[in-house]
Amino acid sequence: MKTIYFLTAPTASGKTIIAGKLSKVLKIPFLSADLIYDKMAADMGTTTGDKLTNYARWDNPKNFGLRSWLKFKDFFDLKSEYYKDLVAAMRGDFILEGATLMFRKEREAVLKHLPGYEEVVLLLRFPYEKCRERFMKKHKKELTLRDYHRMKNVFEPAPIGYSFYDEKTLLVDNGVYQRLGLTDKKIELLKIDNIKNQSVLDMGCNSGWIGEYCLKKGASKVTGLDKNWRYLEESRNRGLEVELGTLDNWHPKHFDLILCLSTFHYVIHPEKLLNKIASNCKRFILEIPISQKKEVEQVSVNNPHTKYSEEYILNLLKKRFKTVQTIGQSIPPDNSYRLIFHCSQ
Repeated sequence: MKTIYFLTAPTASGKTIIAGKLSKVLKIPFLSADLIYDKMAADMGTTTGDKLTNYARWDNPKNFGLRSWLKFKDFFDLKSEYYKDLVAAMRGDFILEGATLMFRKEREAVLKHLPGYEEVVLLLRFPYEKCRERFMKKHKKELTLRDYHRMKNVFEPAPIGYSFYDEKTLLVDNGVYQRLGLTDKKIELLKIDNIKNQSVLDMGCNSGWIGEYCLKKGASKVTGLDKNWRYLEESRNRGLEVELGTLDNWHPKHFDLILCLSTFHYVIHPEKLLNKIASNCKRFILEIPISQKKEVEQVSVNNPHTKYSEEYILNLLKKRFKTVQTIGQSIPPDNSYRLIFHCSQ
């Protein structure tokens, strides 16, 4: 399945520059929706592309987004033909950026010419001050808070999409964590059993290998949580439902089993997270690097994180779960000493 990434945000959010950066990260081409508006305006001889997409005329998306579009006969059919020409040369994954792509009907005008493609919407939700600064630089006038919210609130969600509040999260690298044979051995040691018809949450799911294993073993649903949206795309392709976010910002939902494998040591507020986990699952499996030096050890080399002693972890878990067992040692991707804990209510 090929993918079109719709990169969208209100006007003057830096979309074109960011699309260029993302194009280099993903190694795929990008196009701008502005190209079709400029071409349409030139052919009509009536206005400019900017006037056709003027944010000041944005209204209810159910009225097709822009009142200015309604005065042109068969505007959407016409626009669709311009999009057809724009994407005609695309043969693989690519990015299309534009403010008007916030409207579902706009995206549909593109997708009708892309059989065999799926859409993934990448929505930039930059804060007001950042948008205000960029808006002033581009348009030489003030962006009011009212207009900022008008532009932001017209967005119509897509079945698959991610929201980004900063550029860094969007442009994240997709490093290789899984190594040949490592995941299979890790799954064997984790002893994930009795999951038929069970719901599972994999915290820090990476590419979804373990979630896919759970589905093959009969889990009714597996959700992957990760801060890297590119890992989530791989996980989704393996059958997982996905959620973009960090463990510290996780919005609790109930699951039969929660997995937290090789990621708990990055959590800023471990006790707060454990409270949420314990209140929202029947079983919990934790795999974590263990400090053999002190109760709490701050590690700042390369990947800053915190290691805890086995006794410290056991105390944390026993305060929150009825049954806690140390299952044994896990296989690490580095030279750390890692243990696996099974907990239940």
